[in-house]
Parts: sequence; C-alpha cells; structure tokens
Amino acid sequence: MKPTVYFIPGFGGDYRMFTKQQENLPYPSEVIEWLEPNIPETIEAYAHRLSRKIDTSKPFVLVGVSMGGVFSIELRRFLPVKPHAHIIISSIKQTAEKPGHVKALYRLPIYQAISPNSFRFFKLFSKQAIGLLYKEQHVELFNSMIKSQSPIFLRWALQQIAKWKNETYPVDLIHIHGTKDRIFPHRLIQNPITIEGGTHFMNMERAEEINRLIIARIEGEI
Repeated sequence: MKPTVYFIPGFGGDYRMFTKQQENLPYPSEVIEWLEPNIPETIEAYAHRLSRKIDTSKPFVLVGVSMGGVFSIELRRFLPVKPHAHIIISSIKQTAEKPGHVKALYRLPIYQAISPNSFRFFKLFSKQAIGLLYKEQHVELFNSMIKSQSPIFLRWALQQIAKWKNETYPVDLIHIHGTKDRIFPHRLIQNPITIEGGTHFMNMERAEEINRLIIARIEGEI
C-alpha cells in the first residue's frame, strides 16, 4: 500500500503551495488546512487538534514547508504511530536554527498590528524576504494565499513561531534546505540536505529536485 502524503503549508499558505507535488508525486496526498486558533491556545494544544486530521490507520508521510515543518514536529508528538517518513523543507527543527529577525518578532511583537488591512506589509514581505524577486507569479500566488487567511490566525501563528522553543526532534527527520533561503538562513541549519541556490519557496521553484528527494526518502533510498 502506498503511503498517503500529508502536506503542511507555511505561513499564510494553502493547498496551492503543493500543486507541483500533488500533480507529480506517485502517492495519494492531502494538504492540511489550518484551523482557527482558540485564543489563547498554545502551539501544543493547536498541534494536538491538527493531528486529528492525520489518518494513522494506514501508512502516512509528513511533509512540512516553512512554518508547516515546525507544526509537523509538534503534531507528531500526538500521533499514536510513527510516520513512514517525515520531511521538512525550508524550515527549522530546533531553537538554535531560529534567526535573529524571527526572535525579534517576539521582542518587538509587530504581529499585534495584523488586521484585515495589513496586506501591504505582506506584499512587501513576499518580495523582499522570500526571495522570489524574479518569480512574479509566485509573489502573486503568495499574496493571493495570504489574503484568504484569517488575520486572527496570521497574528497567532507569527506569535507562536516567534516564541517557539524546541531542543529535540525525531532522529528519522529529513531536513531539506536551500542556500539562498532568506527567512531561515542556511548557515544556521544543522545537518540538512542542501539545495544549492534554493530559496524559501524552492518546493515550487525547484519542484523536480524536491520531488526526487521526497520519493527517495519514501522509498528508503536516503
């Protein structure tokens, strides 16, 4: 039986982040949809609720991108069985990998200013930070995805990532990271599979390369 791949998107993302994976990988797949947080819900309590979306009665794979990688680590703690494979892409797995500008979000909590009228900030963020200056179609996709998200969720999610602390992660976790990631700089990442020139959205920009690595991990080749 082929395992079901559960994709967990990054901040502000949705199923559209994984179009090139769902269309080309030879496995059944689902994209986990974000839930509205029950303020003041902790990341642990939220991950527990999110974990209920995983059908653990048959083989499954976790693939988290960016913030989705963090949540994949947290929700796995509540699963009764191990995944067939667990992959994070353009993400972090422990506190030591968190860059200063993300830590600053907690010291200078700009997330409190997020409202339905805050999308000019995210348009600038997508062009300057994500590293898709020459991929205008991806910038527009990011803007479209984030406009569909609840401001309550966006504010809560930024806060949770800013204050997230973690020292342990599964020994079977595979971490794929690009050398040109501006959100989570490659120099801080410990023991990744490195994609030279890969940006924060390389699962879309370098889909064939990423898909080959996903398949290799699922098939036990790496």
